[in-house]
Amino acid sequence: HLVPPLGVAYLAPYALSKGHAVDLIDSVGMNHRKVTPYREKIFLRGMTFEDNRDRIDKKTQLIGISNLFSFASTVVTDLVLYLKEKHPNIPIVLGGPHPTGLPETSLRDSGADFVVMGEGEYTLIDLFSHINGEKKCEEVDGIAFINEKDEFIKTKARKRIDELNGDNIPWPARHLLPHEEYINEQESHGAVSGRWTTMLSSRGCPYGCTFCASRKTKFITRTSMDVVDEMEHCVKTLGIQEFHFEDDNMTLSRKRMIEICDEILKRQLNIKWQTPNGIRASVTTPAMLQKMKDSGCTHITLAPESGSLRVIKEIVQKGNDFGFDQLLEVGRMAHKIGLKV
Repeated sequence: HLVPPLGVAYLAPYALSKGHAVDLIDSVGMNHRKVTPYREKIFLRGMTFEDNRDRIDKKTQLIGISNLFSFASTVVTDLVLYLKEKHPNIPIVLGGPHPTGLPETSLRDSGADFVVMGEGEYTLIDLFSHINGEKKCEEVDGIAFINEKDEFIKTKARKRIDELNGDNIPWPARHLLPHEEYINEQESHGAVSGRWTTMLSSRGCPYGCTFCASRKTKFITRTSMDVVDEMEHCVKTLGIQEFHFEDDNMTLSRKRMIEICDEILKRQLNIKWQTPNGIRASVTTPAMLQKMKDSGCTHITLAPESGSLRVIKEIVQKGNDFGFDQLLEVGRMAHKIGLKV
């Protein structure tokens, strides 16, 4: 998929709001039609390592690289090694689910200086303070590093950010991304048509799916007003017509979901939206589905993960409130009112 990198798109405006200059590089989106050989029978799409090197200003104080999926960790490792050779005096920090889950491996394999574990906004600012000599490395919560004795060090875990509205965590810096490229290529996570973008209305998920980086994390939401404010901003400034919510569990709070729908209808935004990352069948009701449809929802995703109940219970561990009958019933309800599943 060719989608906006929401993780770094959130970090950039937060750093800007604290007085730091930021350059945002989407190595795929900024040259997505370029394909170059990488290893035997493997090719890289987007900017080459050399392209990334040339884009980095020599006065840069910190290079941050996001590693979302483990399959990309080899490329990230090689990119860090390459940049370390070309920019030996600029510290490099890794973030995202893979380094968070395997911080020591990520550090030792790549030679990166730091790993930020979990949410990065607050940690990144503290890391700048360390680089500027205002804090010791050990005083920065939520990071991992290899010390001078070659010891792996994890600092105190960073507390979750409990206020996600735009007055605390600014909306993603879409103006720093090649947004027209995402729109033109139509390679979204979900089915897409027209001018679209991605969004997050919440972070975290209390369920225990073993494959998921968000498993058993506190579900923290933005207000319905803040969510729809961002949608309206995107409509007015970018001409966005369709929103793809990448929340891990957007509909977990029925009340908030209905409030979002009501606010969309109240403002007469005349947009389409969908939930390509999935919703929880156990909290879905006919009334909520109808309200979603009325406010512009066109698609929902239901993810059983397996057709085997034993696998779901013993391996995936989706939770005691999951059942195939329930999933099928939600699918039927959605189909009945014209939602695609």
